[in-house]
Amino acid sequence: MIGHPIYHHGDVVQFKLNRDEGDPIVCIGTIEIIDKYGTFEQNNEVSYDVMVKNFANSGELMLVKHRLESELTLVSTSDTSDLDPNWRFNSTKKY
Repeated sequence: MIGHPIYHHGDVVQFKLNRDEGDPIVCIGTIEIIDKYGTFEQNNEVSYDVMVKNFANSGELMLVKHRLESELTLVSTSDTSDLDPNWRFNSTKKY
């Protein structure tokens, strides 16, 4: 619901990113920014900016912006203490 995000900073989420050609890319990443009142593109739903560690199997980091709340699936929460480090980004750890 607009103004009341269900995901939090640091939560790990999964979503599909459609491409112009080919199958959608499945992305897993950490929520970095929450736009709880939407964006300039839409103001009907909370949106999130998600840092994806291995975008399209390239090994590159990619900040994927303006993902709608309805597009996301929770993988793990930020308050889970036993997260696998491969799922979560840690600025002090080099991967």
